[in-house]
Amino acid sequence: MGAARITGMREEASEGCEERTAIRGVRAALPPMGLLTVCFFLPFVRVCGEIPSAAKVIAGDSPNPLMALWIAPRFVVGALLAIVIGVALVRGRAPGRAAFVASFLGVLAALGGAVTDSVMQLGEVTRLDRVELTWALCAPLLIVLGGALLVVAWRRAGWTRWARLVGAYAAVAATLSGFIVSAVHSSSETNVGVGGWIYVGAIACLAVVCTATLARRRS
Repeated sequence: MGAARITGMREEASEGCEERTAIRGVRAALPPMGLLTVCFFLPFVRVCGEIPSAAKVIAGDSPNPLMALWIAPRFVVGALLAIVIGVALVRGRAPGRAAFVASFLGVLAALGGAVTDSVMQLGEVTRLDRVELTWALCAPLLIVLGGALLVVAWRRAGWTRWARLVGAYAAVAATLSGFIVSAVHSSSETNVGVGGWIYVGAIACLAVVCTATLARRRS
């Protein structure tokens, strides 16, 4: 009986430690997710001789719903996660199931956009270019990682599920960075706007935060 009680206490302590680690992780993820949202309205990548924002590309003269479904989730879901997590941190408790389902579906939509990124990047590899080939191979790996973290997030509870959900979002949002890297690599012109550079930096920060959160959990 004593051994069982000790084991139970250890499990509770481990779960408490995991929750605290998750809370620190999602709190640290708020600034980069906020930056990713701002990038939606800043000059991003050169398109047809100009460097418009992602919002301007989607709106355009003739709005394209498919274009919106491809691009927008990477930015909009970042805002959704930042708002939901920020409010929950202020209240001192993890968001409820409805908020989780809405955020989960948002990340799932972003995953669909990442799949499109992967197909397009593979189609653009017309020669044995190491940079293009690297990104074309990285995109499917990021998609698999994002999908795996989504599954884990669905099975968890409390803040640990939100830490995994943020990790899934970071993975699928990172695939868009491939177009920015390709734009820089393909020409000596200035093909990337301030929004594109901030996006890459924010994704890098978010990746560090998510990796550190998972590493602390395993240590």
